[in-house]
Amino acid sequence: MNENHRMKRSMTMIEVMKCVKNLAKSSGRSGKAKRGKLIVLEGIDGSGKTTIWNLLKNQLDSNRFVFSREPTDSHHGQKIRSLLAENTRKSDYRKIFELFLEDRKWHLENVIIPALREGRHVILDRFYLSTIAYQGVTGIKPPHELYELCMKHSRGIVPDLIIFLHVPLNVALERINYRTLKENMSRTAYEKEDFLKTVSAIYRTYLPKFRHVIIDATRPPEKVFKSVLETIYFYLNQKYHFRAF
Repeated sequence: MNENHRMKRSMTMIEVMKCVKNLAKSSGRSGKAKRGKLIVLEGIDGSGKTTIWNLLKNQLDSNRFVFSREPTDSHHGQKIRSLLAENTRKSDYRKIFELFLEDRKWHLENVIIPALREGRHVILDRFYLSTIAYQGVTGIKPPHELYELCMKHSRGIVPDLIIFLHVPLNVALERINYRTLKENMSRTAYEKEDFLKTVSAIYRTYLPKFRHVIIDATRPPEKVFKSVLETIYFYLNQKYHFRAF
């Protein structure tokens, strides 16, 4: 059975809308003060996740939406990026994981929780599902222990919706190769075939623990972006409008 069948198949747009409608109903809140929603984009390297995140950032109202990512631009996040850019040694993986926990603590306290309390919606490029999937491959701890640790350090914050951009491994690797050649960069330890194959397997295991929608990200960026944007608007019960780029 190939990867496309092992991973729950990507949904048609009609299926996405039906799924998100049910999710929105199940996560509705009563009361005067409404907390903002936490929406997370997830996917393996090469899925086009950051491209879509940047397009959303340019499209959506910055007064109502807060955009952030992990690793963050904090001191801890910068150290993580520096380590990932190097030829990561096995001894570095535990240090990277500890930095991720510190970075997330800063992220929650300074960005995510304040924005949600103000009623603003937060859209993240990666959150702790990425930590479980990627750090789970390094062997520092089994994925189930990483899941428990991430939940413990989340201060009760769970994504309201995860939008998972799915691409087969061969497509992701082709995109990574193109990007590294274009930008004259070398692959990080997290962008190797065997590593990403196991990352994909962990995603398949833990994604069902969260409210999620899977979107086919093999299509051109504009079509993927439109699907993601429609999903977000529909989930938030907002009038949909699309500005072409």
